[in-house]
Amino acid sequence: MAADAVFQEQAIFGSGRLYGVGGDTLSTPTEFGTLQDVSIDFSLTKKELRGQNIFPEKIGRAEAKITGKAKMGRINPILFQKLFFDFGTMATGRELLAAGEAASVPASAGPYTIVVANGANFKTDLGVKDANTGAVFEKVAAGSEATGAYSVDPTTGTYTFDASDANRAVLISYTYSDTSGHTLSVGNTLAGVAPTFQIIVWNEDDEGKHGIRLYACSSDKLAFATKMGDFNIPELDFAAQADPAGKVFDEWFE
Repeated sequence: MAADAVFQEQAIFGSGRLYGVGGDTLSTPTEFGTLQDVSIDFSLTKKELRGQNIFPEKIGRAEAKITGKAKMGRINPILFQKLFFDFGTMATGRELLAAGEAASVPASAGPYTIVVANGANFKTDLGVKDANTGAVFEKVAAGSEATGAYSVDPTTGTYTFDASDANRAVLISYTYSDTSGHTLSVGNTLAGVAPTFQIIVWNEDDEGKHGIRLYACSSDKLAFATKMGDFNIPELDFAAQADPAGKVFDEWFE
């Protein structure tokens, strides 16, 4: 440090920007979208040498740790795959939900069947309700249909009802496959491997610029919480360690 170095105090305003960079050199760097807040906590364990007097004779530092958490207003599948799961696979295509698709059981002599709008790509039945009363239909095996009961062919998305339910208005919920979007698939894997990534936090305002780089982080928590009348704000927790070169963090000031 130069003897004549001059340091400037500065205030930091706002949530700033947060970037994650995966451990793979070809990993796509990702910004935490609509960052709400990010906290980084530095803590040290102290050890006290004590005798018979009330104050310690010496205090030493033992273990240290750096932990943090970030909340964001945007869901970024690449961020979740590369920074948290790492071992998951990302593919094109996704599963969509049809919630309460309106239909009517045929009024004429059977078959009393309904093929849902996305029957060709049908995936999972999520139930049938009476459109007027909200009564829930019971799912039964094919051929066992009765009043208020239905069966479904999962290969065609065909719902079959009893003749006693003819002309009845119903609401059908199900999922179906779609070729747009993306799917992150995660399976079971061996324990013991924790993917690492860099974290870069950046703030600037009229008083100056400030940044932190954590060279090797791993995450142990990813939380989603939906809320009535509010946005889903995912939260990613992380902890820092030394990278292979022994670097832990840099912090930049004015």
